Amino acid sequence: MPVNLNGQTRYDETIETDGGSFIGAQLIRCRLIYRGGDIPLIGNLTLTESNWDFRDAAVKTLVMLSAIGRVNPRWASELLIGADKRLQDILDPPPN
Repeated sequence: MPVNLNGQTRYDETIETDGGSFIGAQLIRCRLIYRGGDIPLIGNLTLTESNWDFRDAAVKTLVMLSAIGRVNPRWASELLIGADKRLQDILDPPPN
């Protein structure tokens, strides 16, 4: 079940982020695990001494993006620029 930590402060936790909501949260010394599922909402998220831990499908995607970048960096850059607005809307949705 996705976690909702909107507006909360957490310390020294391991947190599964897929599909979760972290708007306005403060995470201090936390490990954030993303497995490649639903993208979490992370608007105004403050991370202090925290680390992202990409696993499963997420790490495979990062490896693929890295391979694309090595083959054709310009094309990879164009893909990311084209997706920028969509990514921004997903990660930092407008207020209701």
